[in-house]
Amino acid sequence: MAKFNSKRRIQKALFELLRERSIDKITVSEVVDKAGVSRTSYYRAYGSLQSVVDDALDELFGKIESLAPQTEGLSAESEEKEFERAISEVLTLYHDNADQLRMLLDGSADKTFRNRLFSFTLAAFPMHDEVQGGMTADTMRQIYMAAGTTAVVCRWVESGCELPISDMTDFIMQKRREALGK
Repeated sequence: MAKFNSKRRIQKALFELLRERSIDKITVSEVVDKAGVSRTSYYRAYGSLQSVVDDALDELFGKIESLAPQTEGLSAESEEKEFERAISEVLTLYHDNADQLRMLLDGSADKTFRNRLFSFTLAAFPMHDEVQGGMTADTMRQIYMAAGTTAVVCRWVESGCELPISDMTDFIMQKRREALGK
């Protein structure tokens, strides 16, 4: 439990410092001082400052993945409701972690966050096309939806999550219906 608390404190300290400057301008000494942990505790948990960011990202994406829509065997109407639930819950998670996400989006902590977010979003849009390989209409639709959703969500987070979650959910669902021809 102590290791978990140290990791949390280290993550919190690093993200607080990232509000002031980029990761390449922050030292381990600053992080451990701000976190109130020893260098030994830091190095037991992490090998680098980037590994602190990676760990925080892994935790966030683990939470996001647990919210993914479960649509297997559902009717079209139930699938839509399940997808809407998942979008709303993921947007709530983004909203609740907006400060941290803004730092990840601006690249001051991590250069791969947008790509990872796009990959997750791409996996969340179901394809009904069983054709392997090639660019089918369903494949193009899936990529289009994932790219658009990723861009809209990134812009929403960067703007401070000004629009209500319900408005964002409604917009994404409307665009999903349009892309699926519903």
